[in-house]
Amino acid sequence: MKQFRCGRVVFSDDRPLIMGILNVTPDSFSDGGDYFAPDAAIKRAHELKAQGADIIDIGAVSTRPGAKPVSSAEELERIRPVLSGLKDSGLALSVDTTDWRVALFAAENGACMINDVSGYYNSYISSVIKGFHLGWIITHTDNVDAGSTVQRMSTVSEEVLAYFDASLEKAVSMGIPEDQICVDPGFGFAKTTAENSELLGNFAWFAEFPCFAMCALSRKRFLGELTNEPDPVKRDFASVIAGTAAVVCGANIIRTHNVKMAKTMLDVLYPV
Repeated sequence: MKQFRCGRVVFSDDRPLIMGILNVTPDSFSDGGDYFAPDAAIKRAHELKAQGADIIDIGAVSTRPGAKPVSSAEELERIRPVLSGLKDSGLALSVDTTDWRVALFAAENGACMINDVSGYYNSYISSVIKGFHLGWIITHTDNVDAGSTVQRMSTVSEEVLAYFDASLEKAVSMGIPEDQICVDPGFGFAKTTAENSELLGNFAWFAEFPCFAMCALSRKRFLGELTNEPDPVKRDFASVIAGTAAVVCGANIIRTHNVKMAKTMLDVLYPV
């Protein structure tokens, strides 16, 4: 049995978890601005919990292609009032950041895990993870400019596997146990539609790691390309179908904008 140890919270793999997305940004690709105001974000966090979210993932910087860079100070300014309003709520809080300063603030203010989409092994963030015994979601990301073509030496699935092998080895050498780590193959991060589809088809490979595996493909562009749907908000049906495939292949966490649909899917697959 796998476990994901995130500070005061320990998750088991008896049923996949739902991570509800909470973007406190003005420019995220599908809900930018909806919860930018701290009061709206705090209210939304409780709504997501009521709908069935096990984890609330708070992000203050958009990772969409072409998004404007945000300084550490601005990211902290966006996230500070939200964490302050939720730190004593009892919710399992994740912070989506690649900045160690933000990760440190999150650790000191109620977050139990860091969702790191940097795409490289961040020794500063690893020190925060180790010091506070947080959960660490490590994402495969090709660090290239938006629209660039990645020249691969092997298939994308093989490349992601090699990346996770190296990342887990480094984390363990730093004194971070495998049960504090979750791997995310990075759907939509500098990958073609065909490559994203390949990753989804091979998701069982990532579920074979000794740690948790997360599927984060909610409303992603490649789903729109597969279904001819340009509106991200209208991709929830495609998202839950793809999420179902990942769960069947062993995904431990589903990261989603639409918690209600994800919970319905899991209620069918894992009846009480």
